[in-house]
Amino acid sequence: MEPDKGTSSKQLSELAYPLRLSGVVIGVLHLQSEELETFTSMGNEAILILADQIAITIKNAQLLTQTQRALQKAEIAGLQLTELAW
Repeated sequence: MEPDKGTSSKQLSELAYPLRLSGVVIGVLHLQSEELETFTSMGNEAILILADQIAITIKNAQLLTQTQRALQKAEIAGLQLTELAW
């Protein structure tokens, strides 16, 4: 992806953390800054916690989608059974 023409592409600090669930990498939290040494070791702990929370949120969203699809299928099956009974 190309940087916006109105923004600087100068990057002095960068940090990437894997988003993991049960030992499986499901994505990456990638942070960049135009300031030198933006990401300190103390801040890194907070970012690691944030990365874990993001991974959990992604998994929860996937589970919600799966549950909604299963519910839709169950509702359709119920309607079909009701129609057959009449």
